[in-house]
Amino acid sequence: MAVNGGKAKLPGATVEVTTTRRMEIGLNVALTVVLAAALVVGVNWFATLKHLRADVATFGSFGLSDRTRSILAGVNDDVRITTVYLSTEPDKARERFIDRLMSYGDELTLASNRVTVEHISTEDAKARLVTRVRSTYEQESQNHEAVIRDFASLRSELEQTLAAFGGAGLGELSAAEGWLSYFPIYRSVLDVFAEDRQSLGSAAEEVARLTDPTALPNYGQAVNKISATLRPIKDQLTQAQRALGEIDKLAQEIQKPDGTLISTLRDLAQRTPGMTAALKATINAESDQAPADAKGALAAFAAEAQKTEESMRVLGGQIDDIARRNAALGSHVNWQLVMDLGILQSKVTAADLLAMAARDLRQSRQQILDIVDRGDPGAIGQALTTVRGRVMPAIDQRVHAVGETLDRLLKSLETVDPASAKILEQSRGGQLFGKQIAAIGDLLGRIDNLPELKLGQLAEELRRDNIIVVEANQQVRVLGFDDVWPVRDQLSSGMAMQEERPRTFNGDATIGGAILSLTSKRPFATIVLTSFEVEPPPQARQFMQPQRSSIPLQALAALRERLKNANFAVKEWDLSKAGDAPPADEGTERIFVFLPPAPPNPPNPFMGQQQPSRSFGEEERKRVEAVLANGGRGVFVATWEVTRSFFGSFETPPYGMDALMREGWGIVVDTPTRLFQIEPDTRAPNQFMVTIEKFNYMPLNNFSDHPIGAPLRNSRVIVTNACPVTAADKIPEGVTLEPVLSIPSSEEFIAADVNKVIEIINVIEDPESNGIVQRDGFVKDAAVPVVMAARRAGDGNESRIVVFGTGYSLTDGYLNRPIQRMGEKGRVYYEGAPTSNADLMVNALHWLAGQEQWIAAGPVPAPAIRAIPPQQMTMVKIGVWGVFPALVFIPGIMAWWSRRR
Repeated sequence: MAVNGGKAKLPGATVEVTTTRRMEIGLNVALTVVLAAALVVGVNWFATLKHLRADVATFGSFGLSDRTRSILAGVNDDVRITTVYLSTEPDKARERFIDRLMSYGDELTLASNRVTVEHISTEDAKARLVTRVRSTYEQESQNHEAVIRDFASLRSELEQTLAAFGGAGLGELSAAEGWLSYFPIYRSVLDVFAEDRQSLGSAAEEVARLTDPTALPNYGQAVNKISATLRPIKDQLTQAQRALGEIDKLAQEIQKPDGTLISTLRDLAQRTPGMTAALKATINAESDQAPADAKGALAAFAAEAQKTEESMRVLGGQIDDIARRNAALGSHVNWQLVMDLGILQSKVTAADLLAMAARDLRQSRQQILDIVDRGDPGAIGQALTTVRGRVMPAIDQRVHAVGETLDRLLKSLETVDPASAKILEQSRGGQLFGKQIAAIGDLLGRIDNLPELKLGQLAEELRRDNIIVVEANQQVRVLGFDDVWPVRDQLSSGMAMQEERPRTFNGDATIGGAILSLTSKRPFATIVLTSFEVEPPPQARQFMQPQRSSIPLQALAALRERLKNANFAVKEWDLSKAGDAPPADEGTERIFVFLPPAPPNPPNPFMGQQQPSRSFGEEERKRVEAVLANGGRGVFVATWEVTRSFFGSFETPPYGMDALMREGWGIVVDTPTRLFQIEPDTRAPNQFMVTIEKFNYMPLNNFSDHPIGAPLRNSRVIVTNACPVTAADKIPEGVTLEPVLSIPSSEEFIAADVNKVIEIINVIEDPESNGIVQRDGFVKDAAVPVVMAARRAGDGNESRIVVFGTGYSLTDGYLNRPIQRMGEKGRVYYEGAPTSNADLMVNALHWLAGQEQWIAAGPVPAPAIRAIPPQQMTMVKIGVWGVFPALVFIPGIMAWWSRRR
């Protein structure tokens, strides 16, 4: 290559390369590298300031599962599916989900010409859907509508009756101090009737809202509101009628020409003042001069005291007899008087005062006789002074109060004014409100006999945001947003604090399940919810508590409804009572769900010898074993259990099914041990922290390959009070155990007995501890099963059971309640209820029934994206902002340097 005057000419080339040209090329390369590096740095810097992302993890994964195709292949009825996605909330916005639902809907219509799919996007279209659903159940709601119509007319009649009763008497009596105004019960009746009128008005407004014709009426709740309003009104009318009837009897007795009540009271009032005259004369009580013969005066006082005491008893008995024969007198304001008892006040009757005076007189008489017998002149003189100065005035004061009480009573009773007589005339015969009481009773009887109304529950479900309505076989099922789009499994602590929770598509399982349930001709199985709870004998119910299970039958309403929606028949069996288990519905097999037996109540140490509480024993275990033998199927529901002793200490009662589990199946249900999630302290390996959120809501998805849990691997269950369910040291021959769900082998999970749990709670509540707990004593080295499936070979028939150590997570208030979360800056938000808990139970029931083909495939698989810990994030930023641009920039510099000549 020749060089001439700063120019160079490459061999065979037609373009000359000058120094200037080389500089231009080098600068161009350098500028390109710099701009590329700046662009990389800028984009990554901007990304840290503004998070813009879209969840594409499950895009394209909306085909039909083999299960759903099989369901559709067997459908002989028309199926109509309507999506109602109208929400504008950011995390439920229609545009985020409707495209994927439309894609899935297309798959359904292609798979079966029996399926019609409609996507509603306006309120008018939703109103037409509501009208169609209403027509489906119109026939079953006719009796409810009739009750609501009759309530409207009855309410009008009741309001008129209550208003007329109050208006007829209250004003006149207030102005004239009428005879009835001395009976507080009358004032109370007026006040209660005023409240009842308000209650009727409120009930009418609520019923009108619940039966709004522009929405789907909730006749069930409307009827329940009517019942809740009318029952106390009926009781109050009955009590008022009875009380006013008694008062009318008293008024009639007073107004009788030959009546003896007033004359008897007047005689008693006249006799009362002179009752103590003879007694006072023995000690010259009316004179300032004491008797000269103190001993004789005291002896005379003691003798006369016995006679006076007897007179008081007779007079008090006569007063009580009047009250017994005239029950309304007991509610008269002048029948009682207020008596000061030190710092307290008490209401007593005239008979009570006389009894007190007689008691004091008897005690004083005994003391006086003792002093007289001893013959001490000083003591006798002192006793006479005490009797004259303190004893006799106190007794005389009480007798005087009796007389005044009887006088006031006479003056307020003698004359019944016209206004009071008019009101009492209406209540004569005890039938003042007889017509109204009978009408209310008739309506309540009709309400009690009304069948369960499906339309009521549908009305509430159709008011929710983002629902899917499935119609088939003259039935309707509403699928909620959280059922179709459950929160995707995110177990890392970093993602747990994110308020935007990624969701995954579970529509294939829920929609397919709804179609299967609505089109099946009979239930899949008969579920028998089996309990053991003991009520105390009637004579002991005042001081003995009933024996209750840690998972009572009454707390499973949400689960019961979920099982019915999954096309299972549900029945009950109480092992504490005699009798066989209920039979299965025609064409089905029984599956028993055994709840934890109620433990015996602790003895009361202050009650002496007591009959021991009944406990779940050998007889009950034999009944359980009998239904599980030779192909029987059952679910055992258990939970971490703790009770408080009579003295306040905490302890775990024995699990009633323990012997049956160990000996018959080789399973240990460790109810004294609680499993929960913690946050390891990165600063000290032997320390950890516990948050309230994780203590109450522990997410799990460590499912095995077992058919029950495998479909839920891409979902998660949320549990609390979980206990281990492990294999015993010796497993009976023929028994096969298979874990379904386990606590993972991770330092984020620990096990603790009741004492350790209390220790943790005390540390959390101690402000000086900073919520840090020492790990010593908390052991969990390996994965621990909490749900276990078992099979036992029999005489040609295989018995199966599934044991849940997460039973408390199936109860009302947990299964159907949204989960409270704490977001950034302390903002509280909610995510959907843990419906997968019930899905796990439904899967278990299908497996027990030998219907594994109907177990849903579960949510669409999606990769778990873990949050980068803060310590690693710093290194990532250095690499992205510095190292990576440098790796791009350095080759450019080297290229430019090598070509600079």
